[in-house]
Amino acid sequence: LSSKSDIMKILREFYGFRASVVAAEAEADPEGAQAVAPIDTGGDLGDRPAADREIALDPGAAVAPEFAETRHPVLRFFREGREGPNPDLLHGDTISGQPLPEQGDGPRSNRGPDSCRPEAPSVVSFIMLDYRFVKDNLAAVKKNIADRYMKADADLVVSLFERRNAAIKELEDERKRRNENAAAMKAKLEPEQRQKLIDEGKALKERIAALEAESAEIEKRLDEEGRKIPNMAHPEAPVGKEDKDNTEVKRVGSPTKFDFEPKDHVQLGQDLDIIDFDAATRVSGTKFYYLKNQGVILELALVRYALDILMKRGFTLFTTPDVAKTEILEGIGFNPRGAESNVYTVEGEGTCLIGTAEITLGGYYSGSVLDRADLPLRLAGVSHCFRREAGAAGQFSKGLYRVHQFTKVEMFMYSLPEESDKYHEEIRAIEEEIFAGLGIPFRVVDTCTGDLGAPAYRKWDLEAWMPGRNGGEWGEVTSTSNCTDFQARRLNVKFKDEDGKNKYVHMLNGTAIACSRGIIAVLENFQRADGSVAIPPALIPYCGFTEIRRTKVKA
Repeated sequence: LSSKSDIMKILREFYGFRASVVAAEAEADPEGAQAVAPIDTGGDLGDRPAADREIALDPGAAVAPEFAETRHPVLRFFREGREGPNPDLLHGDTISGQPLPEQGDGPRSNRGPDSCRPEAPSVVSFIMLDYRFVKDNLAAVKKNIADRYMKADADLVVSLFERRNAAIKELEDERKRRNENAAAMKAKLEPEQRQKLIDEGKALKERIAALEAESAEIEKRLDEEGRKIPNMAHPEAPVGKEDKDNTEVKRVGSPTKFDFEPKDHVQLGQDLDIIDFDAATRVSGTKFYYLKNQGVILELALVRYALDILMKRGFTLFTTPDVAKTEILEGIGFNPRGAESNVYTVEGEGTCLIGTAEITLGGYYSGSVLDRADLPLRLAGVSHCFRREAGAAGQFSKGLYRVHQFTKVEMFMYSLPEESDKYHEEIRAIEEEIFAGLGIPFRVVDTCTGDLGAPAYRKWDLEAWMPGRNGGEWGEVTSTSNCTDFQARRLNVKFKDEDGKNKYVHMLNGTAIACSRGIIAVLENFQRADGSVAIPPALIPYCGFTEIRRTKVKA
């Protein structure tokens, strides 16, 4: 983009009438067109040297602080790596009010491509699905919502989308008229003619202010309703409401048999003095626990065992923050608010405790353009996980199975869209390798539509055999989801394709080991008649001992 005329040409090509406002003012006031002026979402711009200045026509210019919390497609043009986006996808962008980054600033991929750069700091786009897709596939979208047993109004979203588009056109038509009025004022005029233009300018000012307020309200409602629409489900995902409707697709090993009455992990943990629920309840409340003695080493061994497997598979390892900004949680697809939320919110900070490192690993490249040659990116994160688990009670939630805090190793991948199904199978294969290596019987289930959650296109769960669970039951120990571009749209994570265009990556996640449930599976499957627990052979090098027996000294 070597000249202003080049910019005008590209703006017209990508935006048609949307560019006419900026083009008109640049032609009317060539000198003033280089200045950066803020956007007023509900006020007047008419008194500025170039009326209704939307952006600087200098791609390297900084964004003024006054741009914060505004939306504008032409500014998006420069933030998109100078590749104009589909205007139908612009409805949820916010701008941080910080300078546009130079090439190469911000987070890198783990192999450090120069082209990996943030498009804007702290940018989150609340796009679920392309609104045009929703409109053109309304029946399929409504069926998908029903199959997932979710509450979303696709008809309302389409109605608001059409109203938004009409409001934008009407607003920009009025702005064009104001620009023409401002240009006409520069001519030599008779007093009556000038007064007529002044009166017309005042009326346009009031009309534009009203339209801006109306447009902002429509935009807000569209954003709110659009967030409720889930990702489309894989056509082969079983249709059902809850986990009993999942379909078993594979089984490895047979349920463990004993020649004695097996204990559950709660009794084993207390008898062996490696888990203390009573003290944790007294100190922290219900659904917390202390690990003690060899229980501590067992958890650390599970973490290191999983990390060693992931390192061999080419994953870059992270320990992640246990706190994330609210907009990152929303971008990943979590609901941080309301009575049904499973999230702990940090009051007054705009942050939350994470329920999984999927949040922090998924947010790592938010607002970035990745190098195609560096995909897929494989990340593995160790973190604490915090979950409210409101309403969780009963036999199936006892002990370590459903707690407020636990340690987990999470896998996360960024991939090309055409390769995400392949890498989803890779993540599942790693989960199977981890539990097969431990010698724990498990099965794989294809998760039904009602249990997918909003972001997942398809999800596999691994369920380990837990002898102490209601006399012997399968219990979920891992899951892996292909979220396609659902999260990438909301977090604005793209790659530069071979045709030079920026496109959304696909994002996938999977559990390597959730320590609390891993400990359940080890204790219950490897218990012995004398009350001791054998250590799985794969963990002995990490534990430094072969069995767990009660220590002589009790803390």
